Order: sequence, then structure tokens, then C-alpha cells
Amino acid sequence: MSITPLLTTTYRFAVYEHKIQKRGELSVYRMIVLKNSDNQIVWHTGLEQFSFPYTGQLPQIKVRQKAELTYICNALNYIFAHNRIRRISDITADMIMAYFNAYCAAPKGRSTEIMRSQQSMDNCVRHVSSFFSNLAKTYQTKIEIDELMVYEDTRVNRHNRRLVRRYIPRYVPKRPHSWEVKQLRDMSLAAAKRLVELARIHDPMIAFGITLQLYAGLRPGCVVNMRQNGSPLSATPCFRVSYIGSSVSGVEIDLTHEYVLRSDGVSVGRIKKERVVKVFKPFIREVVIAYRLHMELLSRVECESQYMPMFVGSNGKAMTYNTYSKRVKRLVYDYLKPELYNSEDPEQSTFAHLLDSCRWAPHTLRHCFTVQLVLEGLDVAQIQLYRGDKSPESALTYMANKGEIMRRIMGAHQHTIEELGQLYDTGK
Repeated sequence: MSITPLLTTTYRFAVYEHKIQKRGELSVYRMIVLKNSDNQIVWHTGLEQFSFPYTGQLPQIKVRQKAELTYICNALNYIFAHNRIRRISDITADMIMAYFNAYCAAPKGRSTEIMRSQQSMDNCVRHVSSFFSNLAKTYQTKIEIDELMVYEDTRVNRHNRRLVRRYIPRYVPKRPHSWEVKQLRDMSLAAAKRLVELARIHDPMIAFGITLQLYAGLRPGCVVNMRQNGSPLSATPCFRVSYIGSSVSGVEIDLTHEYVLRSDGVSVGRIKKERVVKVFKPFIREVVIAYRLHMELLSRVECESQYMPMFVGSNGKAMTYNTYSKRVKRLVYDYLKPELYNSEDPEQSTFAHLLDSCRWAPHTLRHCFTVQLVLEGLDVAQIQLYRGDKSPESALTYMANKGEIMRRIMGAHQHTIEELGQLYDTGK
């Protein structure tokens, strides 16, 4: 595995995404490549096959996420830039540890003093350690696997009663100091509902998207992947309304396929879990009203007729995840925050002041959706169903020690909180 071009500074590792469009569906294959100073690919390395989490066995070939491969590329670029080596097989564990030390000690960017989060450092160490361990397992290198990974018997397999062995990185990342902008995950329902009202006034195109996040639990990536019912991409309508007589009885959102929604091939975002979203019955009215207002707006907006996306940007093409996220944040910081500063409600005023020192992202609306489900008295299985989670532990991330929960449901729905706590403690 010789990489002699890296003797100069004109080459670097990068993640290349190969996109294939078939019958309107988009498939993405990510690879680690070598690029020159003109940003042209000079070599497909095949190193992405070693990015699988280390299990002590030979690595499995699997399409990985871009973030995982980016961590690996950054590590390779740093190691070759700071060491006089010619081949990947010349890399030692000390070089990898030096990279970890540099990564954890450096700020997030050149123009900021904000340090990386603990989660970012943990992810970097885990992916890079697994990559080099898989490499050492397959090829002869100067790396001993036990220099990077240690194992522990974590639990008993309930099927064969054998201990399950889990490999974890030997390097334990520690942040040098606590200079970090925290993620603000808690947001009161009143503030979230006011955000919807402000969107209808100042940015009507995204008002329906915010409503879907708040009342259907959609992630931002799912919102921008929606298409209009008349879209030629699929004979199946994306937004399905069921009636009993003249009354709406149910709403379903078809997110079972990730389609290409732009003529330029730009990906609008990612559907994390492809599924049919069923709107919880008490929330149907809010969703349907927002949908009808949105369709009235779209009737006056030009978009690409061969795609007919549900959310259209200023260029007439489907809105991307980044654009949607920026526009929601602008509503929060430019309109919602000044209004809440003057609120007589202490909780609303506190939230406005927290926005000065914490980061807020649209994904917080999904937490507000979860809070509403708990307030409605749903059990763990029902919350998992409407959130579309693979496991019930995901809800705990957004529910633990949240003001709305602690204040309003500790007495009303104690059984749900206790059940969630037991799941968390036992790791089921």
C-alpha cells in the first residue's frame, strides 16, 4: 500500500461521493481518494473499506457516513504532513496518538477560540482507532492493535449466555478547558408555537416545515425531502389525508424513498430513517391547516415541474438542508429572541438570554414534539413509534431533566418517566 505522492504537499486525502440516480432515487457511494492541488482525483485508494468499527474480525465492506470518512482523511493528512514517511504501513501508534493530542488541543477553526465538543473528540478517536486497527488486522503494518484498542466483556448474550466482547479505543480524549458553546436542546412549547406564528409572518415558505417538526417530529433532513403530491417522481402521494365523511381522520407522510429533487443534482439532505410518518391524532388539525396554507403559497411560486419539491428556495429549486436550517435560525435569533426578552414569563425570558451563550438548532423542535407526546400520556412504545426511533433510549436524550417535563408531568405521568428510566439504567 504505497503512497509515494504524499512526499510532496500537493496531494491530500479527501472524501468523494459518487452519486447514482436510478428511477428518481439517489444512491450515494463514499470513497477515500487522493486529490492534487487542483482538487482533481488522482487515485481511488479503497481505504474506505477499513472504516468499519473494529470488532476483532476482518472488516466488512459497507457504505459509511461522510463524517466518519472525514475524520479518517483528516488524520491521514495530518500524519503524512508531520512525519517523514512514504507509506501508510509506515504509520506507528505514536503518530496516531500525536494526532489525537493535536486534535483535542486545537480549536474548532482558525478564527475561533471555541474548542471541540467532547462528542466530536470521542467520535474522532473511535473512527480513527477502528480504521487503523482494521488496517493492521488485514495488512502488515507497524501498528500493534492493542496499542490502539482494548476490549472489555460488557454483557451476557441472552441467546447463548456468552460474554459479549466490545473493543474501545485506548486513547481517552480530554478537553483542555471548558471553553465551549453548548447546544441548547430545551425549548418551551409556548416559544416553539410562537416560532410557527413568526414564520407565517416573516418567512411563510418554511412555516409548514417548522409545523411538521413540532407536530410530526420530522428531522430537518426529512422536511426538505418532501415532494408535492403531484410530483412525477412517484405515483404515491407524499402527504396523504384520510377522511371519515367530511372530517379528517388521519395524516401520513411518505418518506420511504430519498429522491433527487433538483435538476443540478445537489442533494437537499438526508432521510435518516426511511418510513411512513403517522401524525398523532391530537396534532392532525395543526398539520392540516399548515399544509393548506402552504399549498396556497406554492400555487403562487414557480418551481421545477419535473421534481415539484414541497419546499422551494429563492432560485426555484428544492430547498436544501443548510438553507432551511439557516432560515429557521434567522427566525429564532432575529425575531423570536427579541420578543422573548421582554416576556413577563420568566422561563421565556431565560430562554432568550440562553440564546446569547448557547447554540440553537432546528432539531430542538423534535424535542418539543417528544415533550408533547409525554404530556399526552403516551407510553414508551407509542413514543418510539411516533418518533420513528429504532430504540426507546433515543427519547431519553431529549427528555432527561428538561424543564417542561420536570414541571408538568412528574405527577401526571410518573409511570412513563419511571419506565423510561428503567430502560436507560438497564441499557435495554
